[in-house]
Amino acid sequence: MKLDFYTVGQRIRRLRKRKRMSQATLAELTDVSPTYISHLENGMKFMTVETLIALSNALGVSTDVILCDSLDNQLVPCMAELEYLLRDCTNHERRVILDTIRGLKQSLRENYYLK
Repeated sequence: MKLDFYTVGQRIRRLRKRKRMSQATLAELTDVSPTYISHLENGMKFMTVETLIALSNALGVSTDVILCDSLDNQLVPCMAELEYLLRDCTNHERRVILDTIRGLKQSLRENYYLK
């Protein structure tokens, strides 16, 4: 599988925004320039392993969450992201989200087999 720099960059952007962090703050935490963070998020550059680890630490996620769209086995990073998203939800919000996921899954499967 080929690594899609743009998709990885968009995931970094989403994770950064979820933490309400500016590009400048993320750059400072990872010891790179804000311009470099912008290039990463737009898929124009890719990072070293050291920068990937620094980003992962600054964003509070594992590296597989950042790279999950490029992994063959995506279940573990997807579960980690779901856990992260549900962490601050109320019990009611969790039930609504789970019901929505069940309905979406059923709809996807029904429509997939109609083709």
